[in-house]
Amino acid sequence: MNKYSEKIKNAVFNQIVFDNFDPNVNYPELHIAFGVNKKFVAPMGVLLTSLLDQNKEIKVSIHIFLDEIEKKDIERLEQFSKTYHSRIILYFIQNEVFFDLNKAQFTIAAYYRFLIPKAIEDKADKFLYLDADMICIHKLDEMTDLNFDDKIVCVVEDHKVTKEDSPHLNLKGNLYFNSGMLYIDVKKWNDMKISEKCLELLEQRSFEFACFDQDALNIILEDQVKYISPKWNYLCNTGNKEFKNIVQVPEDTVIIHYIGFNKPWHRWCYHPLAEYFKDVLQKSLWSEISWLEAPKKYREMKMMASACYNEGRYLKAMYWGIQAGLKKLGDNLETVLQDKKTRE
Repeated sequence: MNKYSEKIKNAVFNQIVFDNFDPNVNYPELHIAFGVNKKFVAPMGVLLTSLLDQNKEIKVSIHIFLDEIEKKDIERLEQFSKTYHSRIILYFIQNEVFFDLNKAQFTIAAYYRFLIPKAIEDKADKFLYLDADMICIHKLDEMTDLNFDDKIVCVVEDHKVTKEDSPHLNLKGNLYFNSGMLYIDVKKWNDMKISEKCLELLEQRSFEFACFDQDALNIILEDQVKYISPKWNYLCNTGNKEFKNIVQVPEDTVIIHYIGFNKPWHRWCYHPLAEYFKDVLQKSLWSEISWLEAPKKYREMKMMASACYNEGRYLKAMYWGIQAGLKKLGDNLETVLQDKKTRE
């Protein structure tokens, strides 16, 4: 037996359920799952608002996997369930299951997706996994009828890969999918022990990987995925020059995925495509949160300066450019002093 089988089975130690389905409604049901840390509960809440606003004729069961959450966010999710007549289940996770893996700060919640198929196997035969940094702008009704064609997961292509550029993947083909949107056949996933295989691979090789869970999923699932239209996971990097002049997404786009470090809730994100998120934010239960946090890191200050410049706010661009320079100087000085202290 794979060493992770028992760990996955026992990883969830508590649940909170808010069940407010309307008993008089007989709409098709769609299960949607998330794995988040407490910092991403608010963006997830905005995404949930967009999902339910766009899909009033679908019964939505929401499965949220996390290790901790603010009391106020629990209250918001309870109110959300009542407002949208939805079912929300919070699953609280023991992070010990991931102690043998690369625990870079931004990856822990990404590993939560490996717990979902086993935890909900008695509730759903298929489910849609979504990252929290997304927004839904059209209906999901086609998803409920999507054919898996005997595959385990429906995915959207991220980019092409070559063995020369990505020798650690050693894929047979050149397709590489994005793990932010996964439509999963629960029984096939569990029967094939995909989660166990991915976690075992990550324990052995995660320090080779650039995208941790995503690399592992692409390796393990290479022959078991069905590629579907990019409209289900439109990849948008608002901090990338490639997207500088894009002011709207393709007309058939259903889900926008804000990949990269520049998120639509950051103060320095002035990109036109961020407006899709900000419009929903204003009518969500998370609208009163102070989202416009000032940049603190060199990279953030540099992006803030660039964003202000692109918007024609030249004085602010100059201010943040100077702040970025000072921050970089300070960081370099700290590194030098630390190295000197180590040598002594």
